[in-house]
Amino acid sequence: MAKSIRMHPDSALIRVEPQIDFTRPEGAFHLDGEAAIAVINRLTKKSPDVYDSYDWHDRDHDSFKRFGIHCVAESEGAQPDPDLDRSKVRAILMKGVDIHDDIYDSFDIPLLEPILRARGKKTLFIVGSAVPICPSLTAMSGARLGFETYLVLDACCIMPDTDIAKHIAELENAGVKVINSKDIDLD
Repeated sequence: MAKSIRMHPDSALIRVEPQIDFTRPEGAFHLDGEAAIAVINRLTKKSPDVYDSYDWHDRDHDSFKRFGIHCVAESEGAQPDPDLDRSKVRAILMKGVDIHDDIYDSFDIPLLEPILRARGKKTLFIVGSAVPICPSLTAMSGARLGFETYLVLDACCIMPDTDIAKHIAELENAGVKVINSKDIDLD
């Protein structure tokens, strides 16, 4: 694909869980997100609007039964990756705050869609941690809600044992365009 995709004033970068527990080998998921964070930072510089969603869990959160302890509120693992460019973030939306609030899709945070619509956003670039869960579900919801939605794969941490070809097909069937940062005109 030629570099024909551009970020316009009606674009937004949605950064899903760019937190230490998801982006660092010492984090709870033991993922190496150094390359993804570098790509996220390049996209951040070009994006007109940036929104972050963070996992922010109570110490006894329900999701720990499935995924183990991660992103405990105020813990080091819940903090943004130390290399993450946070200079253009318009809003940080927390999910999983209530002990029984088991949210994976950032659009399940009631404020995200109204904020994007109020700011006239039509195109979304979704990045973050960890495919095939939170960024993927967020991208599928974005497409379902009528946004032109791109999942930027090289700006995502990917869970081990993910069948990426099968997952890309699922995303595309849901109306998500799966791309890499090289497909975006960042000049």
